[in-house]
Amino acid sequence: VLDVSLRESGCVFTTLGAENGDLVTTLQSVSFEGSETEWTTSPLTTLCIRVYALSDGGAFVIGDTKCAYYNSTGEIQSLCDYSGTLADFAFSDERAAVLLENEERRQSHLLLFSEPASQPAEVAIPSIAKSVVVDGEKAYLLGAKGIESYAFSGERMSELNVTDAYEKLLKNGKYFYL
Repeated sequence: VLDVSLRESGCVFTTLGAENGDLVTTLQSVSFEGSETEWTTSPLTTLCIRVYALSDGGAFVIGDTKCAYYNSTGEIQSLCDYSGTLADFAFSDERAAVLLENEERRQSHLLLFSEPASQPAEVAIPSIAKSVVVDGEKAYLLGAKGIESYAFSGERMSELNVTDAYEKLLKNGKYFYL
């Protein structure tokens, strides 16, 4: 078992396996009220980093090479292969932000998932970004020059310059912690 995410009356968990020489992740949903598995996914060729149970009985999985939304029967609703190296991710209120890094080009890409079945809005960041946080209707990105906020449509909403170098961004209420 790689990861477990609890929901009201059960959980979703991931297991690691190998198929044709590749690492694969399989998700299973179980109910605490019964003894049988609710659903099991087909193997996904990625190493699961984190799984999130959704309110409708589905799940969102962040892997090292791709991420995917699954519906309440374990079928893939959307799948996104990464165009770079996973740098950071955030998930809140069934919205996700995935930060990818391209070290050769010294730039980042931010993928914004507004709802389970949607394709992500993609934002090109002209430098290496460090961290991402999801809070409400916005994703907050810690970049080379400061904190930027984005709507899940990909529109940049605001920017706050930060003069010192920081590695991680946290948000609690209206306060940012670096």
